[in-house]
Amino acid sequence: CLWDFGDCCMSTCTEAQADWPREHPCGVGGYDCRDPAAPKQPPVPAGCNVAYPHWLGDGWCSGDEYNTAACLWDFGDCCMSTCTEAQADWPREHPCGVGGYDCRDPAAPKQPPVPAGCNVAYPHWLGDGWCSGDEYNTAACLWDFGD
Repeated sequence: CLWDFGDCCMSTCTEAQADWPREHPCGVGGYDCRDPAAPKQPPVPAGCNVAYPHWLGDGWCSGDEYNTAACLWDFGDCCMSTCTEAQADWPREHPCGVGGYDCRDPAAPKQPPVPAGCNVAYPHWLGDGWCSGDEYNTAACLWDFGD
């Protein structure tokens, strides 16, 4: 059945499109990927006991029990310096930082401190690779930390 048209693997499930509406969003019921050709998420480490393992490394900092040493800090999702964007062999559900960061990994390089006079609503947007514009792209904010 073409592996349920890709619905069972995070890497092959596609969201609704104009010419093919979907009843449910990808992953709402979890994944049970058995397609040997589908790109795979790295294995969940022993001791990482989470309700939704497919949330690990999906680009969104899931926090709580996901953001622990046992779960490799949500597979890096919670730190700007360790979150990696989708790759051919491991697609991501979300772009890095879309839900913010909560970096608890003591080994992760940290964002520089926000300079005095740089008053922005979302400091984690500074230097995140996206030119945030407006109050972020000022001399006081070091030109959005170079973004």
